[in-house]
Amino acid sequence: MRFIKLKFRAKAETKIQKRFHMPKKVWIPLAVVLVIAGVPVLALGWMGFVPGLSTIMGSTSQRNLDVNFTQQNLASFQQKMPLAIKDDTLAPINPINTEQKELLAQPIQAQNVALSQEDVTATLNSYHWSWIPVNNIQVRLTDGTVEVSGLLNNDHLDAFEQYVANGHSLSPSVANAISWSKHFRNYAPVYLRAKVYVTNNVLSFKLEQAQIGRLDIPLGLAGSTLRQGVYANIKANNLDIQTAYFSDKTLHFGGTYPSVIYVRN
Repeated sequence: MRFIKLKFRAKAETKIQKRFHMPKKVWIPLAVVLVIAGVPVLALGWMGFVPGLSTIMGSTSQRNLDVNFTQQNLASFQQKMPLAIKDDTLAPINPINTEQKELLAQPIQAQNVALSQEDVTATLNSYHWSWIPVNNIQVRLTDGTVEVSGLLNNDHLDAFEQYVANGHSLSPSVANAISWSKHFRNYAPVYLRAKVYVTNNVLSFKLEQAQIGRLDIPLGLAGSTLRQGVYANIKANNLDIQTAYFSDKTLHFGGTYPSVIYVRN
């Protein structure tokens, strides 16, 4: 009796296998199509473009620079470099170009100020400006090098573009870079590393690496965007860098800086 049951089950399984058997001529091309379609999806997920899949592949976590801060760091920054933040609607009109506003004002002198990387990180994270398109910022300072890690905030890219332009037309490369960044999912990880130096009282930097998600951004494109963002609205009469260098996780600064910044929250 047991033998009959086993024989019946074997025949049933054979029929099922025959019914659902797919000829090699069919399943080999199908497998090729699935591979061709799946590889780009996996690649996009690895670079951080595909919600869910990117999370599973670890592409949504920002680079940890091991920089931790407290409220004491924010107080330390304010004590060493007093800074008043005001609404941009109160900003005075540029007397030379009435289409622009003076967003950085009232320069004051700072002598041999030493700001730790924790001081800088705490201050940047305390500003919820719509002009800063990166959240959860970490800043790491080593000898001559600055690294920045954070999460891209797509909701702030339009305001960032307006801030950088400030009444002017953006260069095509910068406009295209900002527009291209909008294609990333919100809160994609961002990482920048650059050499920073001062020559003849002028702040300069050389970008060494730029990433959004796991995608390396062309340094020329990222550099021109960052350069215009850093230098936007900065005039010689409110930022005069006499000395600036990084040493032992600390920014050493001497010169003139704007004590009032008009921002859009």
